[in-house]
Amino acid sequence: MRAAPALIVRPLRGVLGRARFDRLLVERHDLGTAPSVGDFLRQAVVREGPWVALLVWGPAALKLREREKWIGWNAALAAERREAHRAESPLSAAA
Repeated sequence: MRAAPALIVRPLRGVLGRARFDRLLVERHDLGTAPSVGDFLRQAVVREGPWVALLVWGPAALKLREREKWIGWNAALAAERREAHRAESPLSAAA
């Protein structure tokens, strides 16, 4: 039995790679042109040259009602946890 060709994950470099990635994401992803917020890491998965998959890594949403419901937080607890997160974040430290 012959082994399947390896999958290689490559970060995208340059404007052309990002433009291609964004175009494919709009064409093929269910959310289409959903707006992105924050910085993202875009990667292409290649097999023997051609792109076979796209990976995108972005920041977690601070407020996400369905996630909060799934983990059992009511509105008051969710607000409390968000405030605790803000207080612990190095980005919120006073300058």
